Amino acid sequence: MSVLFYWIIWGFWIYCAFLMNKTTYRSRMMFGLLIIIISAGYTFSFDAVNINGAWLLLLVAGYVFYMRRPLWQVFRLCLSNMTVTIVYSLIHIYWLMDPAIFLVIDPWVFSVVLAVFTMFIVKTYHERLVTGIIGIGQGNGLLMLIFYPYENVLGNSEWLNTVAVCVLTMSIWEGLRLLSGKLQATLGKPFHERL
Repeated sequence: MSVLFYWIIWGFWIYCAFLMNKTTYRSRMMFGLLIIIISAGYTFSFDAVNINGAWLLLLVAGYVFYMRRPLWQVFRLCLSNMTVTIVYSLIHIYWLMDPAIFLVIDPWVFSVVLAVFTMFIVKTYHERLVTGIIGIGQGNGLLMLIFYPYENVLGNSEWLNTVAVCVLTMSIWEGLRLLSGKLQATLGKPFHERL
């Protein structure tokens, strides 16, 4: 059960419902978040592989986002994507070699590290989100291919928690960046214009 995933996604939905301006973007966000929450409870079986509905939905949505970009941007994002995929897979392989790391560091810390890594290699907020989600999803698929007899679930609860913490980290970073820009604009004005 991925409690962390549901808490974070519901938090985003509450933010959209009560704090955002009423626009079509807000309505689409709320609808998309509800669909992700609902689809996370469903699993589809193909042969011996179980695929989580949220995993499939998020990857398809990310690839559609890529299709709307120019070719040179898609190439750059795919390189970033593959880098995130490899880092995610290597972190999990490292966990298998040294499980004692869980005694020192909680697993969600690696999600924050992965989010910061994604923020360093991708420019804009939306591209960061999509690259992080697709990279983590492809990393989950790569791990399933490597460890097939033992790992046959795409989009397990650990993956959902990792994606949720990465998206939360990137969103907090973007919010702080926007807040600092507004503070700089406000403090750069004369005192009588600030009021």
